[in-house]
Amino acid sequence: MTFMGYMRHNAIVVTTYDKERATEAHRVAENLLPGLVTPIVEGWVNGYCSFFVAPDGSKEGWEDSAKGDEARNRFVEWLDEQRFDDNSTPFCWA
Repeated sequence: MTFMGYMRHNAIVVTTYDKERATEAHRVAENLLPGLVTPIVEGWVNGYCSFFVAPDGSKEGWEDSAKGDEARNRFVEWLDEQRFDDNSTPFCWA
């Protein structure tokens, strides 16, 4: 029996009010997930910046999928580590 796999398109959208923090987060994402990170897009007002981390494109259960899962998890952990002392964060992500 051959396992064909299935697709799960995991992606991340990151938004922040701080261009410098957006640039830093973008650099971290690019290092972890090269080729899957869009340029930073600036909103029309209020200085918000966003970027998108695309899915890895691999079927679940395959080695490339596991690598993508690990890299996305490491990026989310990095985002979570950027929290302030009061547990608020300069980033929103989904």
